[in-house]
Amino acid sequence: MHANRPLSQRVHETLSRRSPTFILGSPALDKAFEPTTFWWSVVAFATRSDRAARRYWHRRAVSLTFDYEELEYWDMTGRDLSGIRITRGNMAGIGLRDTDLSSSHLFAANFECADLRGARLWRCDLRSANFVSADLTGVDLRRARLEGTDFRFAHLVAADLTTSRLTGADLSGADLRGAKFDEDFDRSAVISNEQTRWPDSVDA
Repeated sequence: MHANRPLSQRVHETLSRRSPTFILGSPALDKAFEPTTFWWSVVAFATRSDRAARRYWHRRAVSLTFDYEELEYWDMTGRDLSGIRITRGNMAGIGLRDTDLSSSHLFAANFECADLRGARLWRCDLRSANFVSADLTGVDLRRARLEGTDFRFAHLVAADLTTSRLTGADLSGADLRGAKFDEDFDRSAVISNEQTRWPDSVDA
């Protein structure tokens, strides 16, 4: 009977009677068997409004790594996902507007055509990530690791890129009007072309 109940129901039942370590580490939750359902159950619980749930998320769930997770075209608008780890996940077209992803590990993730307007990506590890044609208007990318990140034709209008590491990032065709850079930012450290639209503060 226990195994036949929906995984989301089992997760919430376990949350009410077991320790956090057991919840996130037990094979009884069939994480490998139902990865997407498990992921959604954890996120749904973790983003509840009550403070206890949010503290639980930041203590325990951030240690989970969802390698190669398929989150294509999901809508995660406005959620608090700070500290999440999704290595090489496919998040093409995902809705992350005004979402808090600060201090997250998103190495080599695919954000092609994603909506990240107003998202907080402070101190994120986004090395080798794909943001081709993504909308990053007004995002906070301070102290983010962006080495080798692909921003071709991305909208980075009014984005804050101060203190970020951009060595080797591809900004070909990107719209950077109004974006903020460090005073000593060196354009030769990134890839760009004649279609790249730079802010007035960046010297040619």
